[in-house]
Amino acid sequence: MIMNRKRRWLLVSLYLPLVLLVGLIGWVLFQQQEPSLGGEPLSHHLLKLQDGHSDIRASSLEYVKAHSAEFGPYCLRILSRRSNVIQTWLESLQGALATTRIGRKLGVKNPRINLRIRAMSALALGVLDVPLEKKIQALKVGLYDNDRQTRMESVKSLAALGAHSLQILEPALMDKRGGVRNASLYGVYLLGPEASPALESLKNLLINEDLSLDPLSFEVFQRVGPEAAEVLGNALNTTNVVKRFRLLKAIVSLGNSIYPYRDHFIAGLKHPSSKIRSESARALMAGGQVHAGVAALLFPLLKDEEAEVRLSVVQLLNQRVPFTEPAIRDLLLLLEDDEKEIRRIAGFMIERLTPKAPASKEALREALKSENVFVREVAAKALANE
Repeated sequence: MIMNRKRRWLLVSLYLPLVLLVGLIGWVLFQQQEPSLGGEPLSHHLLKLQDGHSDIRASSLEYVKAHSAEFGPYCLRILSRRSNVIQTWLESLQGALATTRIGRKLGVKNPRINLRIRAMSALALGVLDVPLEKKIQALKVGLYDNDRQTRMESVKSLAALGAHSLQILEPALMDKRGGVRNASLYGVYLLGPEASPALESLKNLLINEDLSLDPLSFEVFQRVGPEAAEVLGNALNTTNVVKRFRLLKAIVSLGNSIYPYRDHFIAGLKHPSSKIRSESARALMAGGQVHAGVAALLFPLLKDEEAEVRLSVVQLLNQRVPFTEPAIRDLLLLLEDDEKEIRRIAGFMIERLTPKAPASKEALREALKSENVFVREVAAKALANE
């Protein structure tokens, strides 16, 4: 009796690994079965969408589009499939099996290829003629995928759907996973003006201090258009330094549409934070209608204690040199600034001036007596413009 029990356990220990191996191979081969078209599996056609030659990519995309009836259901199935713990474990075993001799003989694919096929399925759905709701739901799964390429191809295809995609992209803007947030942000960026209904969500993402920001978080507002000025401008009355800085940095790119908020920019020139002072100066100049009075508001910042602010101001005033003569004494002081770039721009500005006021000419003549050779050279060139 005891011997029979031992024999059974021995048989189980011998045959169980073999049964598991056969089962794994069967599962892998079943998973690899797929429909074909033109004598090639559909996955082979999809992989051509990322070929190194642009003409092959273009012709392959046209081929896929022309055969929507075959590729549509296949791509929807591939992209809609969600990974679970068991499937992930089986795929790791498949990866190990693919590198063995028996795996190569049986034609077992490395599961990494499946990631590429999945990403190309997302790309193909952008052109395939399939029901809109099914397409959106499949691309939503792709947006939340762990693979970056799949996420990015999914948002590109979502953006191709226009405003319909906002129902998926907008909620994802506040996802706790940075990869999902950044992918959805890129999708909104691609939408451009069609993303205007999501401006409030974009602003909330911008000022959320708990989230790391992608540079696109600032650029997207210019892409959406002038409507963004009102959303950002109305939020500038915050006392939070980080939020205000981010709002200013984003609003600068909107040009003339930010003019109604110039009082915020003028007030920001005296803010305790050097970053706020610097961005306020940029916003004031970017808001249009720049004249001598506006330029004069920046003159006190030429003596700012922070080099970052001084540099920003000379860069801005360099665009409006005719308005800078009243600040010539401050500009002359910058010729001896610790920062090389500040000295260079200040010198370039003074050399282009044609001094008219007696006080300006007197300041330049005094500079000719400076011990600093650079100061003397710049002053001499400016006086030669008379």
